[in-house]
Amino acid sequence: MKKQYIVSAFAAALLLGACQSSPLKNEEGSSALSFVAGELTRTAFSTDLTSLSWTEGDRVGIFASRDGASEGVNYPYEVRGAEGGSAKLSAVSSQWQYSYEAASGSTFTAYYPFAGTAGEGNRFVVPVSVPSQQAQKAAGDPSHLSSYMVLKSAPAAASEAFGEVNLHFRNLTAVVEIEVKAGASNGFRISSAVLAADAPLSFDRGNLLLEGVPSGDGSSFQINDAQDTVALSLASPFALETSGSKLYFTVVPGTHEAASVKLRLCTENGYVCETAIPEGVTFEGNGVYRKTVTVDPSDFVPSAGPSGYTWKEIASAADISEGEYIISYDFSYGDHSGVFLLPCTPVDRNPVPAEMFSGVFANPDGYVWTVSSSTGGWNISFSSAGTRYYLAGCDKAQGLAVSSDGKGYYSPDAAYGTVWTFTGTSDMQLSTSVSSRRAMPWIDPANGLDHFEWRMAKSDTGGFVLYKKTLAE
Repeated sequence: MKKQYIVSAFAAALLLGACQSSPLKNEEGSSALSFVAGELTRTAFSTDLTSLSWTEGDRVGIFASRDGASEGVNYPYEVRGAEGGSAKLSAVSSQWQYSYEAASGSTFTAYYPFAGTAGEGNRFVVPVSVPSQQAQKAAGDPSHLSSYMVLKSAPAAASEAFGEVNLHFRNLTAVVEIEVKAGASNGFRISSAVLAADAPLSFDRGNLLLEGVPSGDGSSFQINDAQDTVALSLASPFALETSGSKLYFTVVPGTHEAASVKLRLCTENGYVCETAIPEGVTFEGNGVYRKTVTVDPSDFVPSAGPSGYTWKEIASAADISEGEYIISYDFSYGDHSGVFLLPCTPVDRNPVPAEMFSGVFANPDGYVWTVSSSTGGWNISFSSAGTRYYLAGCDKAQGLAVSSDGKGYYSPDAAYGTVWTFTGTSDMQLSTSVSSRRAMPWIDPANGLDHFEWRMAKSDTGGFVLYKKTLAE
């Protein structure tokens, strides 16, 4: 077994010198309590995984209790002063902000990433996940890891002698770095990989237990939907070469028996190869497990599906997670009905729906969207020739656009948004003031409109059917 750990970045106790200040006001003259995230805790990895740094806008949730009673539940704070590995945290809203006077004598616990609703929820748990579907930009690029980790701070007490609360975070997840090498020259290009085991590696639904000191054994997780795999897609497939290429997975802590952890490689043209890690392994929170795997190109065989993937229908909004999707809409209005697809075509107004046709899932080019998590909802985008285009909408009837800047026909007269929410999967709405309108295909024969347009409509005329790209078993 070969284990190495992220040095410094994931130290269990990351101490900062407390700053002396007035007992009632901070240096800006405000009575708001100040919070600092400790040195080198999150979120952008260095290339060699030896350090981390906070990023402006990173959002954490902070809880407060005193004498066993709750003083504050899930207040959102975000980084507004990152200096390398340390950061100052500021309240997102004055409505959810700890005052120094009210919080004196309280104990604070924080976590990342922020989830749930500000000021609401259980003071003991918050919803989190270590997704079973993960995405890496390119071989050797670890930048995606920060999107999947879960951090928890040790309890921190506010003292009347200081104007700051220092939050000492620990990463509760483990990083698996696998360098893949070919035993001989070949023409394969790897587009995805799956890490599989006989015990949980990930969970799409679960909770983080806030009480207690964070540890690396996974005891802070309450797992409701355990998965024995982590599927990793690559935005840029890599050539399988003898020199080696690195893949990075985020997993939950756990110990696995010899030969029970397997790596499955999938090629662009639908071939797969599976190899086992011969020794037993332990994945520890706050750590990195490193392994080099050499595969024989002759071991690749055709996969079960035409491209190594299936398109799984998503039944509810709760099942939506990051990944690639085909977005369809089961339209029904008067005498008009049909199932239509949202095409990936840049347009400043009114994308034209494409009627679903036989074989679209075998050759879905032009209809595959990337759904990624965003504050308050989801970004829906696709990439073409190095440019990323976002699905955007505004409060105008013809206010749906696909553009690189998140704007459309009515800009700058109307404010467009690119953060979407799903309700059931029947609705797709902007998480802004435009919630009265929904994205959907639309036909209005009463006004002489005899062709379909994808618009921001006000009334329901059917419902979305989403299909997620999933590796074939």
